[in-house]
Amino acid sequence: MSNEQISSDEFRREVQEAASTLTSHGFQHAPEFDSETPTTASVVYVGQNVAFTFTLDIRDQAIDLVVTRYREGRLVATWDGGYSSSLFTHLLNRCGFRGRPTPAASLPPTASKTKRVLSALVNLLAQPCSANLLADRADALPQ
Repeated sequence: MSNEQISSDEFRREVQEAASTLTSHGFQHAPEFDSETPTTASVVYVGQNVAFTFTLDIRDQAIDLVVTRYREGRLVATWDGGYSSSLFTHLLNRCGFRGRPTPAASLPPTASKTKRVLSALVNLLAQPCSANLLADRADALPQ
């Protein structure tokens, strides 16, 4: 992997493309929940019951996809009686998923680091355990 730096602008552009899987399942970008600080950037997609937050840690150059309960127009994190977890951790804990995120085979070898990482995270949504999340079911997340 190269030493290319991921900027928050690039991250936001690439998330929009990567999130097509979510929008095809009825999730919508919710810019009111997006955030940016000098060290992080996030982009949020919501359904009726489930929200997905793409995050970029600018210092560590790390990207993650977090799944959170969404209720009555707000993100309901764990400390509020809701649920929030990295998608990978969610799949590990809820389904015993032991694989690793891998980018789409269709990505060219010259694809940017951002595209590769986002593609790998979105590919986790193809796991059977992710079906309830993508169906945006009220019982998709633990109580």
